[in-house]
Parts: sequence; C-alpha cells; structure tokens
Amino acid sequence: MYEEMMEASLDYIEENLFDNLSLKRISDHFNMSSFHFSRIFSFMIGEPYRQYLLKRKMSHSLVMLNDNASIIDTAYSYGFTYPESYTRAFKQVFGISPKKYQSNKNLIQPYGIGKVITRDLVNFKGELYIRSDYEFMESQRFYFDEIKIDKSNPNWMKDIYQAGDCFLENTQDLPFINQRYYFNSVKCEEYQMKYAIRFMKLTNKKVAQPDDKIIIEEGGWFAKFHYVGKIKDIYDSLEIDVKRWIERKDEKLEYVGNGIIIRYELSDLSQFDIMVRLKRKLNRLKE
Repeated sequence: MYEEMMEASLDYIEENLFDNLSLKRISDHFNMSSFHFSRIFSFMIGEPYRQYLLKRKMSHSLVMLNDNASIIDTAYSYGFTYPESYTRAFKQVFGISPKKYQSNKNLIQPYGIGKVITRDLVNFKGELYIRSDYEFMESQRFYFDEIKIDKSNPNWMKDIYQAGDCFLENTQDLPFINQRYYFNSVKCEEYQMKYAIRFMKLTNKKVAQPDDKIIIEEGGWFAKFHYVGKIKDIYDSLEIDVKRWIERKDEKLEYVGNGIIIRYELSDLSQFDIMVRLKRKLNRLKE
C-alpha cells in the first residue's frame, strides 16, 4: 500500500513543481495528516519531503538556466517571491550560485526523480521499522578483492560499482569459485568517511601462493534485512534503517561494531540481504 502511494506522490510532485506544493497540500491530496505523510515519505524515499522537493525544484530549474533564462525569471517561474530566495535555495542544494552555474554548466548534475525503497516493514508502537530476520552463518572461505573509498569523494559510489563489475567479470569462469552467491563486506573506521569494501565469492580453495586473495569470514548470528532495488539508490536509507533498528529500545540483540555483509544471488542482483553481525542470539526474538 505504501509503495503505490509513494509512487503516486512522486508523480504528483513532478506534475506540480511550478506550484507552491506545501506539505499540507500534498498530504491533503492523499487524505493523510501532514505528520503521517511526512513520516512515510521520509521512510520510503530516504529523505524528508521538503528536502526532496527543494532538490527536484532546483534541479528542474536548471532547464531554464540552460536556456539562458534570467535568474529573476527562473525564480518567479518556480514560485519564489524574491530572486535572492531562489539563489539561497540553489546554493543550499548545489553549493554554488545560479550565476556561477550559468558560467560553467559542467559544475553540477541535477538530482533525479526519487525511487521508492522496497523492503518489508513492521509497525512497532506507531513507528515504521524494517523487518528483520535472523540467520546463523557458518565460517566460510572467500576469494576476494578490495578497494578503499572515501565518501567525501563525489565519485565514491561509481568507484564501487566499477570495482564490483570488474570482480564479477574476472571471477565468472574460475573453477574453484561458487557461482551462486556474491558478497560485499563494508567496514569503516568509527566517525570516519573512509571505508574498506570487499568483493567476495565463496571458494573451496586454500591459500597456495602468497598473493592468493583468500580470507575466512568468522561465522555467527546475523540480523538480516531484505531489500529490492539498486544499492546506490538506497544506500542512505540502508544506513538509517539499520541505525534505527539498533536504537530500538526493546531490541534485545547486541550489535557488533564496524561492519556489514551484503549478500546477492548472482541470478538476480536486484535483490539482496543486508547481514549485520550480532554478538549473540537470544532464545526469544521479538519484532
């Protein structure tokens, strides 16, 4: 139900970008309170409604700027009473002024239309959370490659995709590789923007040469969260989902610090499980 309504809300926003599309107006359109709509939108799209609307409005306004329209005309066309207000909003979204953009149109890229993040949800005490399952994984041997990324680099996600595609291509015909699953592990230093990303496939090969890239991932209990879509579209929401799950006051499972595992079936990379390692699994699991 929520997925269909949010898809419709994204269409409604695109159809009304030139208007004063207040939170009250769009929530009334979908017969919801502003509070409830805002909460659902943020959870399903991955960012607050007002922030998303401003990004789309500013991105759409690039069309007029690209046609050399004046900043004044562009501001009025998108519902701004004063050009100064439009300039402030533009700088808030893109980090530069519309005047600077007009002098070099390669400086920024527009924000695209949002995507509804599909995952199983549970309503707990009036709040939406991602539904978790629990799974025990045995210690496993992996063939892997690794890159280091810095999220302050605007191309960090592109770098991950390129390295992942290269790993998949280089390992697709190796005889000692299990070709059913594909894994990523993500580890970071606390409070830092730097991550180590490993690309992994199961193997029965033992280390034979010093340069063999074989590791053993220790087994244990994991919390499992299932997603549908491309990870680049849901990465920010993924972090928020897991953080909210950890912080849930009645949650009896203890999170282990600095890493997650992402598991795909190679036959369908559009679905994946986020695996969060736990210290232990209690006898009684409660959603």
